[in-house]
Amino acid sequence: MLALLTAVLAASPALAGPIEVPDYDPARSFAPLIDAVAPAVVAVKAVTITTGDDGIETTKNSEGSGFLVSEGGRVLTNAHVLQNVEKLSVRLWDGRELPATVLGADRDVDIAVLQIQGKGPWPWLALGDSEGARTGDRVLALGNPLGLGISATAGIVSAKGRVLNLDKWYRSDDFIQTDAAINQGNSGGPLFDLDGHVVGMNTAVIYGVNTIGFAIPSNLLAQVTPDLAENGRIARGFLGIHATRMSADEKEALGLETGAVIRRILPDTPAAAAGLRVGDAVVKLDDQPITGGRDLIAALGNRRPGEKVKLEVVRDGKRRKVELALVEKPVSD
Repeated sequence: MLALLTAVLAASPALAGPIEVPDYDPARSFAPLIDAVAPAVVAVKAVTITTGDDGIETTKNSEGSGFLVSEGGRVLTNAHVLQNVEKLSVRLWDGRELPATVLGADRDVDIAVLQIQGKGPWPWLALGDSEGARTGDRVLALGNPLGLGISATAGIVSAKGRVLNLDKWYRSDDFIQTDAAINQGNSGGPLFDLDGHVVGMNTAVIYGVNTIGFAIPSNLLAQVTPDLAENGRIARGFLGIHATRMSADEKEALGLETGAVIRRILPDTPAAAAGLRVGDAVVKLDDQPITGGRDLIAALGNRRPGEKVKLEVVRDGKRRKVELALVEKPVSD
């Protein structure tokens, strides 16, 4: 998938390659690392228009962060940085400010791909393997906090697989938690390992706490960026159900320890056509055990419209297998 991302994002047939970090002693200083990677980190400047309850439109200038992922000038940032955007530009490390356009954005994963309108080639960053990042690994965050300009903070990976429900923007269930300081404006900036590989995109904070920040894993960036860059959206497979973890009473009634109970079935969807019912417990998707609603969402995360899946469901104490073809998930509001 990382090789596919590189191929899709490359706008020039003769790539110079991503930024390389020279040998250095991280126990003494992070300066060589920061000197190497900072030219690929940008400030994202957005002019947005919002309409209040009184119908009056308000224009607002805001800033976020981003980073270059191709020498052709493509930039990754957070989708929430671009909410209601009317005019967009990026400010480079050398102080130049250039217009940019949105190639694609997805609110569910809060990822967007931009294109700088200017002449390259551009310095760019390689995505690392976030799966290999461990709790306790040292990391650096770069970004544009509070519009001050590109700044660096250091910390560790505090935890992985964090589930957030801060507001409608953050729907991922696999955030990297870090104690590297992340503030307003850092959204969309890279989280680096000590080799200069991007392991995450800084995305969220808990206000009032200055040592708990969250980053989208780089493996998710690699997974969805090709669709956003080429098609402007992410095509996701969709069953047409809403399911949650079983209650203790449901476990007893169904004779199960784990599973995802269907709470709602949308009309005119594969689930409805296959005869699934509210109250059915999904215990497997293909060969993957399902312990709850989030497991089911994760299992469907990489599936495409048109793919066939096999569900194992329990109804009235009996197990049955259902095969159905996914459709494309409707775009979120």
